[in-house]
Amino acid sequence: MRWVTQGLGLRISRQDAALALVVSALVGLLVVPVSTVVLDVLLSLQLAVSLVVLAVAVSARRPLALTAFPAVLVVLTLSRLTLNVSTTRAILADADAGRLVAAFGEVMIAGSATVGLIVFGVLSVMQYLVVSRGAERVAQVSARFALDALPGRQLAIDGEVRSGGLDAEGARTRRLSLSREAGLAGALDGTMKMVKGESIAALCIIAVNLIGGIAIGTLEQGLPLAEAVRSYTLLTIGDGLLQQLPSVLTTLAAAVLVTRIASPSPGQSLWESVSEQFGNERSAAVVGALACLLLAALPGLPFWPLLLAALVMVLASGLRGPDPSGSGDAEPLGETFRVGLSVEAERAIGGSETVTADARSVRAVRHRLRRSDDVDSGPIGVERGVTDVPPGGFRISVNGVVVARGSLYEGRRFVTPGPLGSDAVCAHPRTGVPGAWFDGPGQSPEAYFEEHVLQVVRRNIGAVLGVQAVAERVALLEIEHPALVRAVVPRCLDLPRLTRLHHRLVEDGLSVRNTRTIFEALAQTPTDATSDDAVLTQLRRRLAAHVSALVAPTGRASVLCLSTAIEEQVRRGATLSPEHLEELMTELGAASAHHPDAALLVSPDLRLAIAALVRPHFHGLPIIAADELLPEIRLTPVAIVGEV
Repeated sequence: MRWVTQGLGLRISRQDAALALVVSALVGLLVVPVSTVVLDVLLSLQLAVSLVVLAVAVSARRPLALTAFPAVLVVLTLSRLTLNVSTTRAILADADAGRLVAAFGEVMIAGSATVGLIVFGVLSVMQYLVVSRGAERVAQVSARFALDALPGRQLAIDGEVRSGGLDAEGARTRRLSLSREAGLAGALDGTMKMVKGESIAALCIIAVNLIGGIAIGTLEQGLPLAEAVRSYTLLTIGDGLLQQLPSVLTTLAAAVLVTRIASPSPGQSLWESVSEQFGNERSAAVVGALACLLLAALPGLPFWPLLLAALVMVLASGLRGPDPSGSGDAEPLGETFRVGLSVEAERAIGGSETVTADARSVRAVRHRLRRSDDVDSGPIGVERGVTDVPPGGFRISVNGVVVARGSLYEGRRFVTPGPLGSDAVCAHPRTGVPGAWFDGPGQSPEAYFEEHVLQVVRRNIGAVLGVQAVAERVALLEIEHPALVRAVVPRCLDLPRLTRLHHRLVEDGLSVRNTRTIFEALAQTPTDATSDDAVLTQLRRRLAAHVSALVAPTGRASVLCLSTAIEEQVRRGATLSPEHLEELMTELGAASAHHPDAALLVSPDLRLAIAALVRPHFHGLPIIAADELLPEIRLTPVAIVGEV
């Protein structure tokens, strides 16, 4: 072997040489007869290897790492065909294909050749029509989608590189991953056509074994027809079963691998992905258990099997992963935001539905963010029955750090301004103005809680709307509007500054859903605007329609104004004393409480400075300048704050 490889200028390892010899030996089985003992060993190995391949496909954490899988599938298909030819030769020549074939045939026939043929026919049809053709279609569609999406995904990578969100090494890794994904999907598509052809060939070989065996037994060996039918049916079914089982296993392995190529959960096995995505839906298992119990109660249906199935469903609901909206001290992975509620707060939100009301509220928050800003907060965890808050209290944490607290009162409503002498004073979750809980009309505890969570998420939007998320938005926009993206990134702004602008817009209550509109406004922003504040000021003027929709959805807006003396003091840069600032904020809070829908109107050159003073006290109060509104908006001053 050494002199042959040296003469050919090749360097082949022992493992490669052994693999080549194995494949050559498999081909040799097509013409060289083997003993029944060897056939038993080879058929056993074939079944065992097929089980191993299925286990590898199911447990693989990175399907793209199994680039050798199509080649393995080809070798296994070849081995099944060659062994099928060898067993056919043994059946027709000697009426003996080994103990394993006979044993499988006896199990399938179970005393009746007719029953055995029918059952085996059903198995063969299932293998061809369902497993083989279904897996082939899955591979075909996956390959087509992978190849069709390749240009767009390449453009997205190029866009991230140009915007600064991805370095050269990261881009190289992403391109290599795309190449592997497309190559693996295409290779599996071609391999599955070979597997489908092997299924058809196996059915033809089975027919040859059965018809040819009966003819040889009766015409050449002089066997009675009944004995020939039974003997060759047993051998044919045993041989076919030993070929169909490995074929089903490897075909299922290929189908599982194809469906996981573009998995959104890299680094997870199939079981981990399924348990994560389905394991938290405990209500589904409970519904299944109730359905089994209802069926068990019907007359004529077997009671104990259905009761056992219901018990299994109940046990499954208890053994699944922790409910993301359930209690627990551990911080689940992937939950940036988490709320904890006391028992009294649970009752205030849900009444008799404490199990679902808080989860419904956090889902509503995610829905509102997606609808208004196209921002996904990720799963918002809920801890029930926490004891580190006062009775009726709740807390909200970001990445494990508590950033907000509040209180809920069962049977009461929140109003601003609160009645005099109220013992349940709280701040409005959006504006921050003082309010109170009392018996009467107002905001329900569930609505108050939902608004509170939403505002905390908005104020901490940077925790989920990071550089990577903004880069993905830019990449998607570049596919349809490349010139627009090039006019902004990186000519006017780099990616980190663009991310900060997104944060500022969301904190101001403006939607960042329409990325194209934001980029059109940025492209028209003067290039001499160097600081983030200057760019934001110019951007808000370009987004006058958005600002107007925020404060004047009907075309009219009530506004609060600061006195001329206060504005002049801020313009001069004079520092307000703590007492004066507290008095001013108290007056502004009272005015905002009486006019909860009003915005604070200030001079254009003072908006940022006044916002820095007001936001720590009234974080959700819109602070606008006249040049940020459309000309047709009608403003109605309702209060002047700071007049002596």
